[in-house]
Amino acid sequence: MGRMWIEGGQRRPGVAPMILPDIEIVSAKVHDAWMATKRQSGVTSRKSENGEELMVPYAKLSETAKELDRATVRTVYEAIKSAMEDGKAAAR
Repeated sequence: MGRMWIEGGQRRPGVAPMILPDIEIVSAKVHDAWMATKRQSGVTSRKSENGEELMVPYAKLSETAKELDRATVRTVYEAIKSAMEDGKAAAR
């Protein structure tokens, strides 16, 4: 259900491990939130560059479309990690 923040299978010195939710779970939540925002704006259909309908449940997306949400989650996880490292450096 969750995972520890460990890069390359190694704990990083000076960086405490972090428990973060599984990327797939968060990616599905991100996709749901994106669809809700679109619907609130009156959007009922949104196609990808290759014509795939994106306003469908996450489980029905192609792997290519799911990767867009995964990339968003990875970017947020990296920002969290960076902010925590910056905070630790400032506390020293």
